[in-house]
Amino acid sequence: MIAQDAAAASFAASPPAHSVRLHVVRQAVTWRIFPPPPGDDGIYVGIVTGPDGAIWLTDYRGRLVRIDAQGSRTTFPLRFTAAGVTHAFLPAYIAVGADAKFYLTGCVDASTNCAFIGIADTSGRLGVYPIPRSTGARFSGIAPGPDGNVWFTDSASVDKISPSGVVTAYRYPSGEMTNQLSGIAAGSDGKMWFAEIDKLLVGNVDPKTGKVVEYSTVSQNIDCGLSGMAEGSDGNVYAACGQGFVRVSPAGSMYYYESFFTLSDGAQEIAGGAKGTLWCQFLSEIGRFDPGQNLLIMYTPPAGALTLYGSATAPDSTQWTLAEDGTVYILSAPAAAVR
Repeated sequence: MIAQDAAAASFAASPPAHSVRLHVVRQAVTWRIFPPPPGDDGIYVGIVTGPDGAIWLTDYRGRLVRIDAQGSRTTFPLRFTAAGVTHAFLPAYIAVGADAKFYLTGCVDASTNCAFIGIADTSGRLGVYPIPRSTGARFSGIAPGPDGNVWFTDSASVDKISPSGVVTAYRYPSGEMTNQLSGIAAGSDGKMWFAEIDKLLVGNVDPKTGKVVEYSTVSQNIDCGLSGMAEGSDGNVYAACGQGFVRVSPAGSMYYYESFFTLSDGAQEIAGGAKGTLWCQFLSEIGRFDPGQNLLIMYTPPAGALTLYGSATAPDSTQWTLAEDGTVYILSAPAAAVR
């Protein structure tokens, strides 16, 4: 479908941020582990709870994988035909839309051809839609919006895709052209909040008007790139940021929660869980972040866990996290919050 460029708007000023040092504790828990099948050579990136209650994974080698509560996997090769030629779609990040379908960032045939969004259902049926003028949205944040569309961060714009595959782009006022690895989430104010990781900006777009507003993290004494984004139970949005987390109010005011971690194992992603819980992934650990208590509870998977990419909350409230080799680690008995 042809993209429509929409008018983007303004920058905004904000008051200086406050910051606090997080109280971090580690707790032992019971884990369940579902390893990939023997001989599986996948490169796993995305994880989400599907409309059927199962957990779904994306394999960048061209597959969508369903895994149930017993660890049984069903694999759906992602292929489509255009002009008589069959192509592979290589999925990365994943979200579930209001239409109960999967929306996938990814590439077609090769990692150099990545300006595409895939829409798939639970039977593996796939439609692939180009993103005009994009330089690639493979590792972009993607999330459902309040308007029935799915929104994602693109290289030069924040975009939405309709259930029929129409892509609309809203350019970043900053002039950013290479944004990637930046999260996006729906806020309590009805806007889509996103990050521009290279420009050290956080912004929002109003789905009703298309107006884009940006806020500088540096102007609020926060000098780190935001990655991952989720809505908290307090009406704010939260993002992973360097050695900690940033809280962003609907007015753009920011608050920084700093941990003791070094940059090499800083927070990578953040996702909302059951009852407003915020879950975050570090390189080899998963954490439960409670901003109200200024508390981060860390859980370490068994030895040998590879890089963790994301997590999803199952219908039974257990937390599933995904390693790049396809191993799934399930936090089956999270301990009560420490006070």
